[in-house]
Amino acid sequence: LDLPVECRWSADSKTAALLSPRSGTIVWLSFAAPAPTLTQRWELPRLRAAGWTLLAADANANSVLLAARVAGESNIWIASPSTPPTGVGRAQLPVAGGFASRSRSAYLADAGAHTVSLIQFQDSVVTQTILRSEDGIDDPSGLALSSDDSQLFVADASALNIRAYNLQSHSAGPALALSEIPGPLVPLGTDLFLVNRRERPDQPFLVLVTSGAATVLFIPAGGSQ
Repeated sequence: LDLPVECRWSADSKTAALLSPRSGTIVWLSFAAPAPTLTQRWELPRLRAAGWTLLAADANANSVLLAARVAGESNIWIASPSTPPTGVGRAQLPVAGGFASRSRSAYLADAGAHTVSLIQFQDSVVTQTILRSEDGIDDPSGLALSSDDSQLFVADASALNIRAYNLQSHSAGPALALSEIPGPLVPLGTDLFLVNRRERPDQPFLVLVTSGAATVLFIPAGGSQ
């Protein structure tokens, strides 16, 4: 793999999906054996001046959602060890995604359109916008799903908060205030998501807990805090 890479781990930390934008590859590694094992490698489509990003992986780090930015617009792709990269639609500025655990579907946050869309993988791919600016979607940076798929958590980089949406009624709950700019909400395990990237030595980590009454944990950087 060429560095740098983007990585998503399975909930049990036994599998990892890694995107290497420089070499244009997506690979899967298994850590079940004493040594890491390469289980699959796909070459990404050679799109002119494409900038690839890894938006999300499911709980098993099996299916991944990717974006390729070309000429100011992004193409959305899905891939897995058994399925080569396949285009599933377009977006203005996709910034994050999340896979449902109880259905063949995923969610996509588009900061350019100020929307969150539901992508359903049926006999054909069906995409539906479920949240818009009038629902409070302004500058989305990250998505997270509760383990029962009943709530979708949307991080807002400008408002510095995370808001939970009921996926049946699409109604919004109270906002969770943040002290740091949120990123894509990277899964750390069941019901746990890393909220922010560490960009300075004294910066704390914020962790979103989605089980029960959702909350954000503050983890000091150490030393001066």
